[in-house]
Amino acid sequence: MLHFVYKSLQCLLPDRYNNYFVCPQETHRYSTRAISKHNLYVHRAIKLCRYNSLRICGVKYWNNLPYSLKNLLTFRMFKTQLKVYLLNRYM
Repeated sequence: MLHFVYKSLQCLLPDRYNNYFVCPQETHRYSTRAISKHNLYVHRAIKLCRYNSLRICGVKYWNNLPYSLKNLLTFRMFKTQLKVYLLNRYM
C-alpha cells in the first residue's frame, strides 16, 4: 500500500494515479503542520467500505511515516528503508 502511495506521489504510475492523493496545500493556502511534515489530506469516509479503501488507509499509513522516509529520492531506497523501519518498529 505504501509502495503505491510513494509511486503515485513521484509520478511513477500511469497518469490516472498521479493525482490520486491530495496534498494539504492543494486544499487551502495557509501553512500548517501537515504541510511541513509532507503529510497528505485525509478524505472523509462515511461508509465502512470507503473507510477501508486505498485512498483513506494509504494516506493514514503514509502520514504515520517519519519525514525522512517520505523524502527518499528513489523507490529502491524507499523500499529498503521502509522494510527496515517496519521491522524495527514491530520487533
